[in-house]
Amino acid sequence: MYSDGLGVPRDLTLAMQWLLNAANQGVAPAQFNLAMKYHREAAVRDYKQVATWYQKAAE
Repeated sequence: MYSDGLGVPRDLTLAMQWLLNAANQGVAPAQFNLAMKYHREAAVRDYKQVATWYQKAAE
């Protein structure tokens, strides 16, 4: 919701926090989506994080 501003103001910081919380709990779709955010969002682009989260999602 925060990523796209659906029903709430768009807030990339909150979106990343929620994704990170879920990803750290082993939720594979959240790990994948977090990798996508690190890959596509210029404000948080970090290719090391992209590789890390894609790998965890694949496992």
